[in-house]
Amino acid sequence: MADIKYSSTEFGPKLAEIRHFQGLNQTEMAFRLGVSRQTYRNYENGERDVPAQFLVALWNEFGVDPNWFLQGGTGCEPAMQHLNNIREISIELEARLAKKSAKMGTEQKWELIEHIFSEFLKNRYGQQTMYRPEDGNTESVLKLSGVK
Repeated sequence: MADIKYSSTEFGPKLAEIRHFQGLNQTEMAFRLGVSRQTYRNYENGERDVPAQFLVALWNEFGVDPNWFLQGGTGCEPAMQHLNNIREISIELEARLAKKSAKMGTEQKWELIEHIFSEFLKNRYGQQTMYRPEDGNTESVLKLSGVK
């Protein structure tokens, strides 16, 4: 059975958008996706069609929904999804701090939010689930940070 391929003329700008959002150069992006720098460059420049397994690699590595490539869309939807997750984490952290009448500096809050979000990203790719405040991640991190 032949590998399904998708025209890269539409994918190139989206690949570049994801790469820029991640703060990576083409070599780093290629490494993370398991392809050579030249192959990645060809995908991003629209010089080579993108195989379906590359879309799977994007999903696994960066949480980019293949439907975003296939159905189009404007802006970087994965980024918006991540911002919504960060917002959820922030709201939950503030609620739990208020419930405990605990005070925490802005920098420490952001460090906790960053930690929770990075754990969410690690877990997401293995479990394909989104962060849910009821999972207890926030409570565990608050205990580790000394908030009782």
